[in-house]
Amino acid sequence: MMTWLRWGKQGVLVLGMTSLASVIAVACGSDDGAGSSSGSAGASGSSGTSSGSSGTSSGTSSGTSSGALDGGNPEGGPTPIVGGCPTVGMPSTPATLHVHPAAGAGRNGHKARPFKTVAQAFSAAGANGVIWIANGSYSENLVIPAKNLVVHGGFTSGFAARTDGCQTIISAASAGKPVFSADSSVKAFTLEGVAVRKGSRGLSVAGDESAPALFTIRGCVFYENGNAGDEGGGVYLDRAGAYISGSVFRDNNAAKGAAIACGGNVAFTLEDSLIEKNIGHSDHGGGVYITPSKSAVVQRNTFRSNEIGKDVGYGWGGGIIIFKGGSQPVKATLSQNVFTDNLAGVGGAVFVDDGASVTMSHDLLYRNRSLRDSGVVRGAAIYVDGDSSSNGSTLVADHLTIVNNAFDENRNPATQTAGVAIFLEEGSKATLTNSIVWGNGGSAFRGDGSTSLTVTDSIAPNQCRGRCSIGGTLFPPGQNLLGDEEKG
Repeated sequence: MMTWLRWGKQGVLVLGMTSLASVIAVACGSDDGAGSSSGSAGASGSSGTSSGSSGTSSGTSSGTSSGALDGGNPEGGPTPIVGGCPTVGMPSTPATLHVHPAAGAGRNGHKARPFKTVAQAFSAAGANGVIWIANGSYSENLVIPAKNLVVHGGFTSGFAARTDGCQTIISAASAGKPVFSADSSVKAFTLEGVAVRKGSRGLSVAGDESAPALFTIRGCVFYENGNAGDEGGGVYLDRAGAYISGSVFRDNNAAKGAAIACGGNVAFTLEDSLIEKNIGHSDHGGGVYITPSKSAVVQRNTFRSNEIGKDVGYGWGGGIIIFKGGSQPVKATLSQNVFTDNLAGVGGAVFVDDGASVTMSHDLLYRNRSLRDSGVVRGAAIYVDGDSSSNGSTLVADHLTIVNNAFDENRNPATQTAGVAIFLEEGSKATLTNSIVWGNGGSAFRGDGSTSLTVTDSIAPNQCRGRCSIGGTLFPPGQNLLGDEEKG
């Protein structure tokens, strides 16, 4: 049986293989993974759209970059998120109150007489109030009231039109406090089309699992929030659920989960968003740090250039960590995400830990990095680990593309590698099917004696260090043919 690979006209590597059900396109170009972006609030775009309770659609612009994926999979492949600010449309629900930064004193919040501050609108709003905020800069630390509020930003001066999610900017008046904070009395809150910056956290929620809350974030930008000592620089959700869509998290800092941290018996969804250049200063979770025991869905996002562990010399989960933080099981589904240029000691892109169960499908992982350990680059793409009692984690992966991840912390090609594509320890197990594992150094797979890795129906190396079962219509990279479509 012959397998073929060809360079497409847009500079992508396309797989053709009679035993696979679909065509897969992968990134194998010269992109260094660092990425670029623009926007007045430092935002990059997202390809997705979503709608919430107020009937407004939010998303961000999409595009492709040098060496990026061509979403050629008929089942729908991932598309890297690049460029632009989150787009926002006019809400279908009218405002009950308005806010404008140039408003004078003695206002009542009506369109012709808007409030000057968001805090005034929060105070005056009734239950289920809808607040429209005009473009401009606001300096406030806001306590969210228990009123089930919906807040929309991005409006032009007369509130007749909207621009994007970068133009209504709320910065912390006191950098030692969150920009937005909420306690367990708040059961629902929606924020859409607002840029949030310079707080000890962008949003900080102390919830209550006995009375679950849902925080909805759409078309927002969280940037330059957090500090090196706390969890959750952009958004921190303690025992509170979240639905986050079409948003950007960039340049946030935290000990763990610099973009987002979420935990408790709650549901968590992150989709169509960009998680970029967030720095964790401790050892777990550079970008996203989650342990939600009800459910977790992470889909159609781009994780780019997030880091964990540089400060302490070791760390796990540069892009995202999903772990079991208590007695309840933790299950997560990842699909159609792009992970590139993320850094950790092990698990530069993805870390599954402490008995969590994760399913991955149609995800692209390329040019992720690992801190060298005695000169060895380990698990730059995926790390699956158990707890101290060897209660292993589980990964079920299908239609993944894991390409060119053998890079160190300085983005130099690694000369010594161990389990660069998938690295397992402490009783963990993983299965990989219908996937491409290519260019990941001399050691793509590694597991200790307590682990199990099965690879079938894939283009992948046919050897690993440790306990592995590799076979079932397997095509080692050296047996494939490479051609150029433009040259025939």
